Amino acid sequence: MIKAIENKSNRFTYKELAQLAQEMAGTKNRTETRAEKDASGLQDVIIQLPEGRLFHQPEVFKDTLRQLKKDGFKLERQFPKLQLLSGRINPETVEKLESCGFTVHDNSEQEFLPPVSVSTPQEVSSRGKGQAGLKPWEMRQVDPAAMIGVTELRKTEGLTGKGVGIAVIDSGFDYPDYQPAYWQDFTETKAPAPEDQLGHGTHVIGDIVQMAPEARILALRVLGPDGGGRTADIVKALQWVIENKDKQGIQIVNLSLGSPAILPWQNDMLGKVVNLALEAGITVVCPVGNDGPKAKTIASPADVPHAIAVGSLKDDKTVSDFSGRGPTFAGDAKPDVMAPGEYLVSWTSKSSLLAYNGRQCDRVRKMNPDELRTYFKKNMALAMRLKLPIDILRYPDEKMEERIKMSLPGYYYPEEGRLAAPGTSFSGPEVAGVAALLLEKNPNLTPREVQSALMETARKVEGYSQMEQGRGLVQAQKAVRKVNKDDSSN
Repeated sequence: MIKAIENKSNRFTYKELAQLAQEMAGTKNRTETRAEKDASGLQDVIIQLPEGRLFHQPEVFKDTLRQLKKDGFKLERQFPKLQLLSGRINPETVEKLESCGFTVHDNSEQEFLPPVSVSTPQEVSSRGKGQAGLKPWEMRQVDPAAMIGVTELRKTEGLTGKGVGIAVIDSGFDYPDYQPAYWQDFTETKAPAPEDQLGHGTHVIGDIVQMAPEARILALRVLGPDGGGRTADIVKALQWVIENKDKQGIQIVNLSLGSPAILPWQNDMLGKVVNLALEAGITVVCPVGNDGPKAKTIASPADVPHAIAVGSLKDDKTVSDFSGRGPTFAGDAKPDVMAPGEYLVSWTSKSSLLAYNGRQCDRVRKMNPDELRTYFKKNMALAMRLKLPIDILRYPDEKMEERIKMSLPGYYYPEEGRLAAPGTSFSGPEVAGVAALLLEKNPNLTPREVQSALMETARKVEGYSQMEQGRGLVQAQKAVRKVNKDDSSN
């Protein structure tokens, strides 16, 4: 007897999403990776200079660079404040460099977006008025602005985030009815105009604009069409933000990306540069990741102490199963606060991967049991990719339909140009938008003061520990009142 294939993780990486959408549509197109385009055999690396070989000692640095080039190092970028160089090198010389005191980090393309959850069953969610009777896989309506108090705050205070610069470091942007104030592509593509083949960055920016419609958005692209990227590109974008914060009026960075924390943040490259941004006076907002519900699943760089680490709620009473839990790798208490993170509707380009995935998932959700059997008989590879039992088509109609539709990624395409999606990637930017409202009210706030205002006024979700929810659901009105009071007392 063949053992059933079970979806134990209920998660999909973005590369798996691309393959899944192609299989549902019956296509086999594939994005070419950097490794496939380059046959030189050189390895992408970031080199940490040994102590004593400092950028601010020109002769010593020149000697170091000559040594590296002699060993075949092809320099791409310099990061003086971090004592780093990025470039390409023959893998055979790595051991030699390490014996000379250099630390060599892999800079090859990797996934920086957290895995995507399947749909959340309706029966375990609090359903608002008018949503009774929904089937478990059907989309429910969520109003995040109302849930965290932004709707009411806009009526009473008129805050819109006007003039507050928010740098969004992500996969790009592509939405015809909105143009960011600034665009730069830090990937190899170097696209001169905004684009977003993935759709992740577009959704993130839409989430921010729902909270702070007049914030000044800077779209900085560091990720490719399948969510892959290089550490050096992210570091370069953050370095650019630090160097241009005054010129561009940047007060907030939204980083809806990261990776599992395998080191204390002080030894992690993204953790170091995020901390530099905080020291430069920039508020940094990071999602905690989608690897919950196990403990110690806070992603990097959300583990940096004064970065605002945001988890996800499925409603105002329930922490999302996938939301990362504390403590951090270093043992610190995180997350800091929570925001809505499921069924979030925001902008999308209809040509993006996520929009395509949403349309294909909706197509399967609309099938009746007979149509599902016909469809999956022709595509058992898709059933395996969804981690369905091998005998799923023998299940009774109702059980088969629910099992299949609840195994789909939690994407919905409710209307043209709109995508509903789950994840801390999208709860984080809601909080970045609220931070913009605080900074509009009190422009002199430091990153620590913004973090404290959000945490001290958040509402605890009953039944969950601090390691699961931080201080609880963000309360925008209370946070604004706090920073206004603190400002008037100075």
